Amino acid sequence: MSSQLDAIKARAAVVAGKPDNREPTEKEFDALIDGAVHDVPTLVAALEAVLELHQRNMYDECIECLSTDEYGEATNVDYPCPTVTAIQSALGEVEK
Repeated sequence: MSSQLDAIKARAAVVAGKPDNREPTEKEFDALIDGAVHDVPTLVAALEAVLELHQRNMYDECIECLSTDEYGEATNVDYPCPTVTAIQSALGEVEK
């Protein structure tokens, strides 16, 4: 079964990494436009949903992520958590 993310990745692959730097074909250009119109808002909504879950509490911890301390107790992970850090890294951002 193919996911929506698989379909988005397939459309992105059509226009990505042209080794010969030639102009896109009509099919490739249509895929690029489809991605800009449909895929980008979908991907932005997905990232915003994840970031909404992974917020900072008043103790500078992620409210979603838990780890186990040396006593076996669940504790919140310091913010930014690995999820937020991975998203920021992929976007070329640095936590301030």
